[in-house]
Amino acid sequence: MFSEKKHSDECYVCKGSLELFEMDMKKGTKIMKCQICGLYHFCKKDFIGNWKLIKVSKIHSGNEQ
Repeated sequence: MFSEKKHSDECYVCKGSLELFEMDMKKGTKIMKCQICGLYHFCKKDFIGNWKLIKVSKIHSGNEQ
């Protein structure tokens, strides 16, 4: 079949640790930021309740903190 990208607590690119940047419980989404390279990891909950990696981006699409 195909492999699905599941969320882990390490960066997709540099394998650094991620910190929670933003979470929306209504939409079931969260954004994690890598502490080393600064990439943002956008995750969404699937119907089972597991986190699925949607995209990895350098620029955050929202209000920068």
